[in-house]
Amino acid sequence: MAHGPTGADATQRSTQRLGVARPAQSIANGLSAVNRIAEPQYTQCPSSIILHVDERRRQAIASGRCVRHLLRLLMWMAATIPALIGAGQPADADPGSEDAGGVSGPTVESIIRYPFRTLDDLAESYATSYTALRELKVKHRRVDPVLTQSDDLYEQFLAEVMSFTTASRTEGERVSVVDFGASRDAALLRLRQEVMLQAPPGGAVLRVYASKEAMPVPVRALFNDKVSGITRWCRFIAVDAHSRSQRELRDIISHELSHAFVCASLGLESRRLPRWFHEGLALYLSDAQDIYTSQTEYGGERIAYSTSQYNEYRLMFRYLGAILGRDGVIEFVRHAIVQRSAEDALRAVMGIRDGAALLLEAERWQRTRDIAGVALVLAPAALFLYLLHRRYRWRVTRYQEDVLDLTEQVNQHLRAARQEIPEPPPGGTITTAQTVGRHHVEEACFALIDMSRLLARKGSRDEAFEGVEKARRFAPWSDRVLRAAEDAEDEINGIVV
Repeated sequence: MAHGPTGADATQRSTQRLGVARPAQSIANGLSAVNRIAEPQYTQCPSSIILHVDERRRQAIASGRCVRHLLRLLMWMAATIPALIGAGQPADADPGSEDAGGVSGPTVESIIRYPFRTLDDLAESYATSYTALRELKVKHRRVDPVLTQSDDLYEQFLAEVMSFTTASRTEGERVSVVDFGASRDAALLRLRQEVMLQAPPGGAVLRVYASKEAMPVPVRALFNDKVSGITRWCRFIAVDAHSRSQRELRDIISHELSHAFVCASLGLESRRLPRWFHEGLALYLSDAQDIYTSQTEYGGERIAYSTSQYNEYRLMFRYLGAILGRDGVIEFVRHAIVQRSAEDALRAVMGIRDGAALLLEAERWQRTRDIAGVALVLAPAALFLYLLHRRYRWRVTRYQEDVLDLTEQVNQHLRAARQEIPEPPPGGTITTAQTVGRHHVEEACFALIDMSRLLARKGSRDEAFEGVEKARRFAPWSDRVLRAAEDAEDEINGIVV
């Protein structure tokens, strides 16, 4: 009857697939060598003993049995202690190999290069990390070139790997593996098609949590109040989905996927590219908004702004886009990634020495745009005020012209009336010339009444009444003038200024 592999066999095959070794075999081999070395022939040849005991003390040894026991103890210590503390690892040893001081768990380099493709691949990394964490408690020390031989750092690293690869899930958590070469995410499509980077093998493990409180402790420790998503060890992504809109969540995931893609492509060399390049590129590729709005479970509105640093990174790439164009930015990104140097790429395409100089240029460009934008907004308002002023001046000028015109009419008619024959003596008859003179007086009164109406519309009611009264005094004999004066008074009294 066939039996499945035992847990030890499965763990052994998992460590072989991840490129790691177990220290137990090295210790057993060392003990066997000690047993073979500490044989009686060493008592027959005391000069070959590695301790090189001097001649006088060697003569003082009473029994060869004491020598054998002493040698057996010392050689056992020499064979086992280096395996336990990793002191036997060469400087250029490959982490995870037999010469790496007995490394039995995953390393940073092995995680970065591990091609996660399905959720089943997570169990392999979890098993080896769990085994290594148990061994770490016994060995008290662990060697990893990236983690600078620190127990605490490596223990934290193993705890994070276990948190991202565990099969258990919290309430509302979503877990998936996003394939770098097949994903239709916008940022990954641009990296593959525009920047023309070859997709790293496998993909990234994406865990979307319902809230930060639902995250495992090692993952939650990577977040603060302003962090909504993180990329860890190039292959693990965690996102806080609490109170976020679908658009914001999609942009955050796209942002982190671009980090994972570039980091997994370059491996440890991705650290040679500055942070402004990594973050600015992720913002540029994911086309993230400056501000997001989403609804909380209580129905209130939550506003999520980008931090000032991220706004600077976004501004730097916007400036590059304005100066170089879309194709120029893609060429700059490709040059920086291939050469592993953003500064060299900046000097090649812009003649700028580093990111700080680029930020200064971008801020100067933004200030110019802001001034132009303000001018564009104020120009219509200034034009409106100018036209309003012109209209007011036109109306005032026209009013003044109308008053002057009516005044001139009054004066003309009055001068014409004075040139006519004077009033007839008492009891006499009115001649034709006198009739013409009266007609001019009536026309002068009508002009004076029209001017009074105009003054009333402009708020000069007293002057308006005075003009009507003058019209009555000029032609008390004219029924037409008296009726016009009465109508004008009623109109002036009805005007509300």
